[in-house]
Amino acid sequence: MSMQFLLYLLAAFGSYAVGRAGHILFGEANGLHHWVIGAVFVIVGIIFKDKWWGYYLIAIGVGQIIADLIDMFHLRIWGRDPHGPKRFWHID
Repeated sequence: MSMQFLLYLLAAFGSYAVGRAGHILFGEANGLHHWVIGAVFVIVGIIFKDKWWGYYLIAIGVGQIIADLIDMFHLRIWGRDPHGPKRFWHID
């Protein structure tokens, strides 16, 4: 496994961790769900994949999407997260 791939995994995990922390701390805020921001990162990363930072944007976007996967499946774009237990190691 190459060092570059490990850095992409680290970027994706870091993005997932930031997304989950944001969900726990700011999930009650009425705002944009972070899977939308992740989708924007993926699209911009695909457009700029020839640049050295393009694949990092894709990895960051994938981490954000995975952190908010259930909201993406339900197409929740704006609003508060449903009430429930706040867990870090969870796909919500």
